[in-house]
Amino acid sequence: MATADRPTLFINATVLDGSEHMEPQPDMAVAVERGIITWMGPSAVAQAPAGAEVIDLAGAYLMPGLINMHVHLCGSGKPVSAGDAGALMKKLDNPVGRAVVRHILKGSA
Repeated sequence: MATADRPTLFINATVLDGSEHMEPQPDMAVAVERGIITWMGPSAVAQAPAGAEVIDLAGAYLMPGLINMHVHLCGSGKPVSAGDAGALMKKLDNPVGRAVVRHILKGSA
């Protein structure tokens, strides 16, 4: 698993660049250092940064820079059922309940 504090070179990736007329680019490599993409090109000419972890994606798709923009700020991130969320929201519909919810949302954001 790649870590933010260690350079990483992803090789043998099928890169999707996110452009308007995007075509999959097979057998590509992407170098990442301190969370920043520093190089992208064919795997055949890729050079790993010093001390890098090399991860062979075996043709898996990679879309560099993609950010997960779907969040539920009230949740802990653990998969759970919403249950009877409506009833809970009715119980929190008061000044104290709204303050608690705001506190949770700020912490999650």
